[in-house]
Parts: sequence; structure tokens; C-alpha cells
Amino acid sequence: MKTETIPGLLIEGVDYSGKTAVSTELERIMRERGYEPYRRACFMHEHPIIDGLLALAKASQRMDERDICYTASILLDLTLPALPSPPGYLLQERHVQTQIGRNTFFYEDDERWQVTTLRRLRRCFSTQVYLTSNLAAKRERTRTRTPKSPRDALLAEDVLLHQRYDDYMRDTLPGGEAWLVIDTSVLSIADVAGLILDQIETFDECAAFARV
Repeated sequence: MKTETIPGLLIEGVDYSGKTAVSTELERIMRERGYEPYRRACFMHEHPIIDGLLALAKASQRMDERDICYTASILLDLTLPALPSPPGYLLQERHVQTQIGRNTFFYEDDERWQVTTLRRLRRCFSTQVYLTSNLAAKRERTRTRTPKSPRDALLAEDVLLHQRYDDYMRDTLPGGEAWLVIDTSVLSIADVAGLILDQIETFDECAAFARV
């Protein structure tokens, strides 16, 4: 079952939303300001079964096969015993909410795709951010980055689907939780990172313990 809040930042957003670039810039700025950030992506734990499932996913060009592997991986990640966290402030790129969104937007059978279980096991982070953008930004970003997966290619080919997916993910963020939604369409990476750091320093008490 859900337990306490995870101390740290969670950045969510659909493909091409800039999560990695923003996390990299935010890490740099936080170090300049005396914080000790550390980064994770997709999972909170390292495990050989997770590695094996991800290898299977990357070997497939079918989106549903990849999502089966991703769903199994995140379920394992959620049920492993908690590990001691490194000292500092966690910058997490994607976690459970991404897979919930994928499994509900692209597929119909919630039971097969373990949506109820994912929602039950999901935990909040002390700061949660969702990055969104408009159609024009999506067109530009998909033109300048080679697709890394079948989903990337699908969204790059159909910008209207890409926008519907983004709107769906944003509109179905869990109610009753604090989410900072940032429209990155006309903002620089540094601007977005600055807005997130303002949010952290204003509202996230966990950040105070991450000073060097």
C-alpha cells in the first residue's frame, strides 16, 4: 500500500517534453547553489530482473510488448524493499504515473495492464512537476530529435495524437496532490529549471536537508 511521501522531485511529461534536459540543467543549478542532488530515471531500485526486462523491451519494435516489460519492471520496482537513499536531493525523471498514463491512453483493458495495482502502489514525491507543450513546440522538437522507440516514432508522425496524449496525461494527474504544471512551449531549458527550483525552495522542506 502507499506509504510516506518520497523526498525529492519527480518530473513527468510525455515523450519530447524535455525531462532529461531540464533535469541536467536543474542538477547544475542546484550544485551551484550548494545542494547535493542525485538523479534516477524510471525506477527507484536497481535489480537484474529489471535490467533483463528492459533489455527485452529494447529488443522489440512492438509498443505493446515494450509496455508489458515496462509494466512488469515498475511493479517489481514498487514492491522491492526500500533501499537507503544517497545523501542529498533526489531528481527523478518519470516513475509510476508515466506507465499509468501509457497503459490507460494506448490500451483498454485496465485489468490486463495492472492499472489498479499501479495506482494503489504509487507514492507521491515531495515536489511533483509535469512538463507540457503546444502543437508548434511538438512539431519542432520531433523534427530535431531522432525517435528512440516505437512510441516516439508514432507520436512524431501524428502530432495531433501527441497533443491528445499530452492533454490526457496532464488532465489525469492524481487529484488532491500538488502538481506544478509548466508549459515549456516558449521557455528555455534554463527558464524551466529556474521555475522548478523556485518551487522546491519555496514549498519543499526536504530540500533544506540537501545542502552541502
